Amino acid sequence: MRPVPEFWTTITYDGARDVCVVAVQGDVDPATAPALKAMVIQASQDHQCPVVVDAQEVGFIDAAGIGALIGASTVVRDLGRRVTVRNPSPSVHKLLRLTGLDDSPMIERSIPTGQSAALR
Repeated sequence: MRPVPEFWTTITYDGARDVCVVAVQGDVDPATAPALKAMVIQASQDHQCPVVVDAQEVGFIDAAGIGALIGASTVVRDLGRRVTVRNPSPSVHKLLRLTGLDDSPMIERSIPTGQSAALR
């Protein structure tokens, strides 16, 4: 029997930027992807604002996780808002690259110190 992966999110509202930040930690797979999708949608609905998903602490993600992000983005877009994925961890970035989503406007990459935005 496979152990249940650790997964949790924290939601904070940044009033100065009028954005909700959903910080994700742990594994995003078929067991946890529905919760991620629900949290992103709920954050946007509760605060009536765009959502930034901070994926820096995601250890593992599969197609179910990418599907959850795309599904949440679709619902939030229908509400007139936007979902952005910020700081994708190496595993998230790898899957985004494999699926061709790494150049999507939905993805916001952090820029290493000393590099310009043109090098992204």
